[in-house]
Amino acid sequence: MGPEITAYPNGHDSTGIPEEPARQPTPNIQIIRAGGDVPESPTLEMPGPAATEVPGRPITMEELYPSIENVSPELNSAVHLLSLCLEYADQALEAHRENDLIDADDAVQRIQGILPELFCCRSLGDGFGIVINGLMCAFQNLAGVPLQREQIEKIRLTLMRLRTEPFLRAEDAVSMINALEDVELVVEPAEFKYLADLLDE
Repeated sequence: MGPEITAYPNGHDSTGIPEEPARQPTPNIQIIRAGGDVPESPTLEMPGPAATEVPGRPITMEELYPSIENVSPELNSAVHLLSLCLEYADQALEAHRENDLIDADDAVQRIQGILPELFCCRSLGDGFGIVINGLMCAFQNLAGVPLQREQIEKIRLTLMRLRTEPFLRAEDAVSMINALEDVELVVEPAEFKYLADLLDE
C-alpha cells in the first residue's frame, strides 16, 4: 500500500512538490522573412459613430467679431458703410424690377457718395483699398450714364464679399476688380487713357 498523500488548496501536497501547472496554449507566431510576401490578415472593423456631414457656410463679420467697435474704428466704419451700400444696392435692384429707373439711379448715386468715405478706411489693407478705388473709377468712367441691372448685381456681389472679407489679399482684390470688366465697367482711372495716348505718340 502506497503512502497517503494529502492535497492542500495552495496547489501543494504533502510531498512538498507543487502540482504541474495547466499547460497554456502556444500562440500562433508567424515569421515573415525579408523579401517575402506578407500574408493577408483579417481586417478588424471597429464600430464607431456614423460620420455626419456638416454643410459649410461663410462666417459673418458679426460672428467673427461680436464687438466690432472694439476691434478698430476703421473696421467698424467700413462694415457700417458697406452695409449701407448693400441696402442701396438692394433698393436699386428692386426699383429695376419695378421699371422705376429714376429710383434705381438715385440709389446707385447714394452708393457712389459713400465710396470716398470707404476709401478713408483703406488702412484695413491693400486689398480693401484696391476694391474701393476700382469701384470709384468705375462710377467716374460712367460719366453719369445709369448702371444696368447686371452691373448693379456685380457691384453688389463685390461689396458683399468686401464686407465679408475686409482684410482681402491684394491678389484677390485685383481679381475682383477685373471681374467688373465682364459687365463693361472700366476700373482704371480716366487719366490712364490720356497717359496711354501720350505714350503712343
